[in-house]
Amino acid sequence: MRRGLLAKEKTKNELSKELVKANQHLVGLEKAEVKSRQLVPEVRRIKERLEPLFECVPEVFWLHDTEADQMVYVSPAYEKIWGRSVPDLYQNFSDWFDGIHDDDRQRVCRAFISKAAEGYYNETYRVVRPDGEVRWIHDCAYPVRDGTGEVLRIVGIAQDVTQLNQTQLRRLKAENSAVVTKILKGIADLGLFV
Repeated sequence: MRRGLLAKEKTKNELSKELVKANQHLVGLEKAEVKSRQLVPEVRRIKERLEPLFECVPEVFWLHDTEADQMVYVSPAYEKIWGRSVPDLYQNFSDWFDGIHDDDRQRVCRAFISKAAEGYYNETYRVVRPDGEVRWIHDCAYPVRDGTGEVLRIVGIAQDVTQLNQTQLRRLKAENSAVVTKILKGIADLGLFV
């Protein structure tokens, strides 16, 4: 009988401790909510100051909330490069990946999931705009962590490198052509096909 009472008291004691912890957690959440509401005007002011800068920059700056698994900011360059609407992207994060070329999509999705939160996401891939134009993208991202090391957000920058790729391709073709020309000239000079 005595053992049964101790078990009940222990259970009551454990429940009391859990209730105190839950109450402390609730107070912490309430404080976080108040702080969040206080930060909203500040975030709005910062966004208003930065938005004109982002409108002039040709790179896509993006911010992904890992907890909500959604984009919370994408700069206007996204519409210029992807040819897709930023508001659509906020509604449906997969719109970002839907624009990626079929041959690159799986690799990029895997890399984003496995590498972005670790801080070494660095990919080059193609996107296909709704008008059918293909653009080459260099995209890299870094985690934003809280005080405990938990990843809160992923911040990234995507750059249209189509012109650079085309320039490099032309240079490689010219170099290859020069090498082939030298080889053919060497063969001709040897008189092997006379």
